[in-house]
Amino acid sequence: MMETVNIGCGEDRWGDVRLDIRKTFNPTIVGDAQNLPFKSDAFKVAKISHVLEHVNYPVKALKECMRVARTLEIYLPTETDLYPALIRYLFSLPFSVRGVLEWCRHRRVREHKWMIKPIEIVVFLAENGWEQIFFSKEKQTRLLSIFDGKRTPKQFKYLVKYVPYIGSQYVIIAKKNEEEEMELD
Repeated sequence: MMETVNIGCGEDRWGDVRLDIRKTFNPTIVGDAQNLPFKSDAFKVAKISHVLEHVNYPVKALKECMRVARTLEIYLPTETDLYPALIRYLFSLPFSVRGVLEWCRHRRVREHKWMIKPIEIVVFLAENGWEQIFFSKEKQTRLLSIFDGKRTPKQFKYLVKYVPYIGSQYVIIAKKNEEEEMELD
C-alpha cells in the first residue's frame, strides 16, 4: 500500500502519486477522477482538492476516491469562491494582471459544473461507513496578495497579520470505519 495520492492535483506537488486529467501539470499519472486506475485500498490517504465541482459525475468520482483510499481529505470551494478571487486580483494590480485574465476565462467557460454542499458530502460518507475526523471552513486568501509573495520586502512582512482574508474553503477529512469492515469479514 502506497502512502498518498493527489487526485486532480493541478499545480499542487503534494502526494507520492499525482493524478490529473491534463498533461500540462506534469502529473505522475494522467487519468480521470471518475475512473481511477488503482486497486481498492491502494493508498492510505487521498487528497481531492477543488475537483468534485468540475467533474460530470461528482458522486462517481467520490466513490472512486473512497474505493482507493483509507482516509480522504476533501477540499470544496465556498459559495462565493470566485468573487473574492476577483477582488484579490484587482487589489494586487499590477502584480497579477494574469490573475484577472484567468478569473475572467474561468467565469466565461463556467468550469464549475456543480455547487456542492459540504454537509451532503459528510452525510454521504457517513451513510457509506466512513467516519468524519474533521470538518471546517478555513481561510485561504488574503485581500492584498502582495504581502504573501516570496519577494515581499522584510519591512512589509509585519503587515501581513493586519490584511484580512477574503476567500475560504471547506475541508472534510474522513476515515474508513474499521469496525464495520471487520463485521463484514
